[in-house]
Amino acid sequence: MSTSKKLSREQKGKMRAASSGSGDDLETVRGSEGSQEAVHREAMMDTENLSRAQRVLISESRVQSRKDDDGRDHVDDQMIPISFYPGNIFEEQPPLDRERVRPSVVEGQDWRGGVEKTRSTVESVTRLLRARDAAGVTFIIPNSDQRPWSPPKGYQCVYESYFEGDTKLWFPIPRIVTAFAMRRGAALSQFLNGAWRLAVALTIIGAEAGVPLNVRAFEELVSAKIKGGLISLKIRPNYNVVTGYPNKTNNWQRSYFYVKSDRAAFEEPLRTGYRVLWAREMVALPNTAEYEEDFLTSARLIASQRQDHWNNFSYRRISRSIGWISQQVWRSDTIPIVTNKTKRVNLFNSAEQREINRARAMRTIPNLSLVVAKKVGSAKKSQPDTAGSPNLGDPSATESDAEAQLEKDQQEETARRGGRGCRGNERWGFLSSRAFWVRGEKEEGKGRFSRDPILVR
Repeated sequence: MSTSKKLSREQKGKMRAASSGSGDDLETVRGSEGSQEAVHREAMMDTENLSRAQRVLISESRVQSRKDDDGRDHVDDQMIPISFYPGNIFEEQPPLDRERVRPSVVEGQDWRGGVEKTRSTVESVTRLLRARDAAGVTFIIPNSDQRPWSPPKGYQCVYESYFEGDTKLWFPIPRIVTAFAMRRGAALSQFLNGAWRLAVALTIIGAEAGVPLNVRAFEELVSAKIKGGLISLKIRPNYNVVTGYPNKTNNWQRSYFYVKSDRAAFEEPLRTGYRVLWAREMVALPNTAEYEEDFLTSARLIASQRQDHWNNFSYRRISRSIGWISQQVWRSDTIPIVTNKTKRVNLFNSAEQREINRARAMRTIPNLSLVVAKKVGSAKKSQPDTAGSPNLGDPSATESDAEAQLEKDQQEETARRGGRGCRGNERWGFLSSRAFWVRGEKEEGKGRFSRDPILVR
C-alpha cells in the first residue's frame, strides 16, 4: 500500500534518515539514539507530528531500501522480526544475521514430556499486541524446530498466555518479572503462569496502597519450587491477600514467540547474556532480613491489605497503576543471600498474625492493616477501596465497624437465599475484560485501531 500524502521538509528529513543505513546490526543499534534504526523507530512512533498515512509512507520507503541492498549473504531468511507501531502498522525488519541465531538443538535441553513446536502465528501475536496496546514491540515467530530455550541473541521467549486473562501481564513487561527470574538464575520461559499472576496481583495491590513492591519483598511473600524445568510460585499461607485464582491454565505452553529485548517490551531490557537455556535447579529464595534496601515495610503493608479476588483484577483496574509502578525505583541487580537457616523471615509477630488470621476468617474481610493497627498499634495508611468490596477503608473504621458490617452482610445473604441465591463475589458485579475493551475502543491511539492492520513487507 502506498500513499501520495505530502510531507513537510522536517518530515522528509525523518524519512530519509529512517530509510537509510539498512545494514545496521539491530543488536548494535539498540538504545543508540543517534543510530538510523533509532531514528526510524522514533518516526514510526511519532503520532503527534506524523499522520498514519505519512508513517506508512516512511515504513514503505524503509522496507524498499532494504530490498535494494544486496548484502544478504550472512542472514537467516527464516528469522524475520516484525515491529508493531501505532496506527495498526506492522513492519517487517531485515532478517537476522546468522551469527545471532542460536541452534535449535541444545545438549541438556531434552525435557521430559517434550515441548511441542509453537502454535503462535503472526496473526495471533499481532492480535495480542493490538489488544495490549504494545506499540513498539518487535517479535519473531519461532521455526518448527525451535523451542523456548533457543531464541536469537537479543530476544527472549514469552508465552501468549502470559498476557491473557489468567495472568494479565502487560507490555513493557514489569521489572519485578525480569528481576525475579534473574535472581533465580532461570530463563523467563521456565515460569508457570501462576508465578506472574502473583506478581501482577501483588504489584497492583501495592500500587493502590502507595507501596512499591520491590523484588525482595515479592520473594518474601511467595514460595517457589522447580520440577521438570518448570518453576511455580505460591503465596505463603499467612500472606494470602488474593483468592479465586484459576486452578490451571489450559495449553498455556503451546503458543510462544520471541520478543526483542528492548524498552518497548521490557521496563528493564535484558542483556544479551541473560539466561535463555532452561536450568535444572534454581537459586533458592533468601531466608534472611539482610538486604541493601528496606523490603520488610512494603512486604508487611501489602500482606496486611484487604483480601481481594482475582476476578476483580480487570485490565482497566490494572492499567490505572501501570504508570505509577514504572516510576518506582528499587535495586534489581543484587545477589540473593541464602543462609543455612531452615525458617523464613516472619513479617508479623504472633499477636499481629492472630488478628490477621481472625480477620480472614470473616466472610466479609475488612482492611487487615486497620485491624492490626487497632489491636497491636502498628498504624498504617489505609488502602483506597478499588476492588468493589464493602468500604471499611475509612481511617476512622474500627473492629466493631467490621463486625457490624459482617452481621449486616450475613442478614442480606440470608434474605437473598430466599430469592436468587447469589454466590460469593457475584453480588459485587465484576467488570468483564470485554466490557473494558469495548468502552476503550474509540479511536487511533486510544485503544481502537480505526483502520485495518497494515503489514509492510
